[in-house]
Amino acid sequence: MFYHEDSIELLRAENSGRCVACQATTLFAFARGQGPSAGKDFTPTVVTLANYHKHVGTVVTFEGFVPLVRESKRGSDFAVMFEKKSWKEGFKLVFFRGAVQGVGGKPYISSLEGKHVRVRGLLKKHPTFGYEIIVSEPGMILSVH
Repeated sequence: MFYHEDSIELLRAENSGRCVACQATTLFAFARGQGPSAGKDFTPTVVTLANYHKHVGTVVTFEGFVPLVRESKRGSDFAVMFEKKSWKEGFKLVFFRGAVQGVGGKPYISSLEGKHVRVRGLLKKHPTFGYEIIVSEPGMILSVH
């Protein structure tokens, strides 16, 4: 598999530097405009609210309805909630301040409320904030309707 540099950094910090598809520790960086010379294409499983708990630690394609979008108390991070629960209890997409502008800013993130979103990313269970997929680049959002 190939990863963007941001994703490699996240995997090193959150997944012991292991590939989420094969658990290898050799990660390949992808550069825009560069054709792949090694690695493999990985198509993750599509999961929903009914079964996401079973896929922690793997790359998934998740599809679900967004009943609300929450803004952090400091006003720079966002949670796109797939459940009407608190930030800590509900399954969510998390947009940290460093990624907000890159995905279209607060207006784009807020526009996801009331829509069906399909996203691809690493599903993890944070010890404090629960189940989440951290969105670090716009390409992770596959569709919105």
